[in-house]
Amino acid sequence: MKTVLPAFDPDLKYGDLDVQEGMEAVVQYSRMISPETSDSEAREIEEDLLAYCEQDTWAMVVIHRSLTELL
Repeated sequence: MKTVLPAFDPDLKYGDLDVQEGMEAVVQYSRMISPETSDSEAREIEEDLLAYCEQDTWAMVVIHRSLTELL
């Protein structure tokens, strides 16, 4: 998705997010739910993951809308 996204919206980028890739999201989620992670750190990771998921979801909407318009 991130490979084709610039063709649909070159301004929609992931560079300003703390989590930028799906595998990184998995690792951060594991850290978030670990009993060794403090509550404050877990909340910060959760915010980072929500921002990443929001960006991914919006990217799918942009791609879907663009492809639908082509039909």
